Amino acid sequence: MRRTILTAGLSLTLSGIMVLPANAIPEKRPEPLPPVLVDEAVKPVPANPVPANPVPVGPRPVVSKPDLEHLRLMCDGRRSDDGLPVVGCEWSPSERRDAAGYVVTRTNGDVREIILRTSDLATTSVLDTSIRFDVRYRYIVQVLNAQGRTIGTSGQVQAGVESPNTDLEVLKLRCQQVRPDVAFGGRDGQTVRCEWRAGEHPDAVGYQLWRIVDGDERELVWRGGMDTTAVRDRVGNDVSRATYVVLALGADGVVVGQSRPSVVRLWTVVPTRAAPNRHV
Repeated sequence: MRRTILTAGLSLTLSGIMVLPANAIPEKRPEPLPPVLVDEAVKPVPANPVPANPVPVGPRPVVSKPDLEHLRLMCDGRRSDDGLPVVGCEWSPSERRDAAGYVVTRTNGDVREIILRTSDLATTSVLDTSIRFDVRYRYIVQVLNAQGRTIGTSGQVQAGVESPNTDLEVLKLRCQQVRPDVAFGGRDGQTVRCEWRAGEHPDAVGYQLWRIVDGDERELVWRGGMDTTAVRDRVGNDVSRATYVVLALGADGVVVGQSRPSVVRLWTVVPTRAAPNRHV
């Protein structure tokens, strides 16, 4: 009896040390889960979900405009033969095949006026006579196609005419064609005689006579002292119009007197013999 009890107590003691009874089957440890691949990871949901039909975002397409032809424009202000202010403009011809005409515009402040509209592509100049002294105008020329669209343009050019000096003495000048003489070269041209009244400006020391032939550049015909007030001039047989102006100059070359333009319309005449005399 005692042996049996001891044996049983020992068995209990040993079972306490071994934790598990002798006939117990130990449990298997759980196997680790396979690692999750990155590609299979759940991606985060964006804050703003993409619409079903997204609108592509990018730079707006640039609408190309046809290149405008550049024209060269030059404008010059001056006084006409009658002493009035005028501005002459000239531009380079268009090389566009679709060019159908020109438009020249004048701007003065907020006032914009067309001074020329033409379909003649050979016209590359215009004379603006409806202007005033001491005003600066802006001019521009444009090339138009058959539909009236601008296909060429120039830059803006400013021009104007200053009023004449009111302090100048006004000289009386009269020029007319006369029958030329052989000694004066009548066979080779036409003769014009200009005569003016002597000036009274105290600073005047001499005169100059200038000529413009058929609207060309101004040329100096004669210069001399205060003792001469009449001069003959010879022009070519092909000249139809000549304009003259006489100036009175001071000792320092400053103009102190000026006449109004004297216009002479010429015709071819038969020369006659006369004594040579340039100054009449």
